[in-house]
Amino acid sequence: MSSAMSVGPWHLALQFLRRVGAQKETLSSFATNGFWRMAATFLSEAMHVGLRISALAHSLLVSACEKRGAWEWSLRFCSGRLGTLSGTYNSVMSASEKSTYWPVSLQLLGELRAKEVEPSSVNFCTAISATDRGERPDLGLAVLWESLWLPLDLKISMLPWSLARLGISDPAWLHLACVELLEKRGTLSTVSSKELSNVAWSLGMSAVLLPAVQGPLAREAVARLRRTGEDRPRLSLDDLVNTAWGFSSAPDPALYDALQAEMLRHVARRAHTAPTRDAPVSEWSDVVAAALGTTWACRFADMLRLPFLRALRATCARYGAHLDRRQPFLGYSRLPPTDGRAGVSVATDTPCVAERWSERMVLFKPSGWEVFGENFPNQLLTYVRRFADGPLARDPQHRFGFLHRLDVPTSGLILCASSYQAFFDLQLQLHAGEIERDYLLLCHGLCQRHHFDASLAWRGNEPTRAAGQGKPSKSWVKPMAQGFLKQEAMTMAAARIGTGRRHQLRSHFSFSGYPVVSDQFYTSEEVFQRPDLATNQANISKRWS
Repeated sequence: MSSAMSVGPWHLALQFLRRVGAQKETLSSFATNGFWRMAATFLSEAMHVGLRISALAHSLLVSACEKRGAWEWSLRFCSGRLGTLSGTYNSVMSASEKSTYWPVSLQLLGELRAKEVEPSSVNFCTAISATDRGERPDLGLAVLWESLWLPLDLKISMLPWSLARLGISDPAWLHLACVELLEKRGTLSTVSSKELSNVAWSLGMSAVLLPAVQGPLAREAVARLRRTGEDRPRLSLDDLVNTAWGFSSAPDPALYDALQAEMLRHVARRAHTAPTRDAPVSEWSDVVAAALGTTWACRFADMLRLPFLRALRATCARYGAHLDRRQPFLGYSRLPPTDGRAGVSVATDTPCVAERWSERMVLFKPSGWEVFGENFPNQLLTYVRRFADGPLARDPQHRFGFLHRLDVPTSGLILCASSYQAFFDLQLQLHAGEIERDYLLLCHGLCQRHHFDASLAWRGNEPTRAAGQGKPSKSWVKPMAQGFLKQEAMTMAAARIGTGRRHQLRSHFSFSGYPVVSDQFYTSEEVFQRPDLATNQANISKRWS
């Protein structure tokens, strides 16, 4: 069967299917090995010759497409067949949730009710995720409210996870979630590892400190991670990252040691397997991405261990070198111009190379330029491609080689790599806190030296909100000079970020009452429109180093 599928004579495999009815095994083999296109072709051929396709076969295909990022294709395949997919609703809903067709998830949830099929808590969670992606938390809250009134066996993480996902900070809802967690804390030993990580992540994102739940939760997670034998419950890559971030504001040393040890076991399982085909490459990519996320969370919690960092450095180097062998960088087409002054002070409207060594560059981005995204005419990516137009500069999955971004109105320094090995080396340094990012800002008021430790949340193009719920973030501020302009107090401040959240400094400064000068997005209209404070720049901020 496998040889028939690998060389392409589909009729042989179809004849075998007619005899033994091995749809599940065939599609499962394709899906688990990453050949979702082959699975789709095989299923289409089977339908063409008149084979009856089971709901489970559809579900396997949709899941395979979704996991490989081919959700658009899976939706096209299922179009018009929803009536036959009674057992695959959640797979289709999940594919819809990840696409621009997120309302389809709500439609399918309604169809389940219309067909008198009782939705599961998983169906409701998928629909809530869809409303969050569609920037409609009001609809998500309505779906959550409906689920609470149904006789469902709701998981322990359902309510806190939904509130955290939708960014609901209403005290009444948070109180209800905390009361429910306190009532069910005695059942933590019986829930799945996925549930444990969801609860941890929910409490972390909601900025809720609940020691009566978080203490037993951490102890249970440590016990599971330390368990040996074949029956030990394994946390998935996503579960490890979510758990690490969930406890980052109230770290437990034993838990973070166990999390890093478990992540190293995931890495070790692939240490002797060189990625040679698409599926293994994607699996390596998932592991490296999760390991970097865990590194970032551990460093944020000040729990990053040196053995873990050393092992991960070797893994990143090996993975990057493999990608370079597949698509090598052939060198710079011409020597890029360098300007050593760019990292200090350059009054220019054009980018330049501040420093360059090996396959790494430090670029100066002027105000009014976008790093990449095609939302503005001036693109830093276009500038880089003039002299380093290699495979990485054409790879959106790896951010075209850019390590980080700067807001369009902000000028400053950007790190960029031209090879995959250099990219992952810099990524690890950035996540481990070995690269420091300093800024110089002019803000309103007499700002004092302080440390921001406030969560940040944002939705779509709305301003980033500081404090309350959201992703953990840290910034340090030191005033460098203070004075008055037209009776308006101002401070020239140096700032260092411990995380790189969207509009982090602009939001932190605005939240503390010292908005950045000429920042229309985070300054009150009254102050921004004052003619005596008008400037020619979009805002007065610069990444210094």
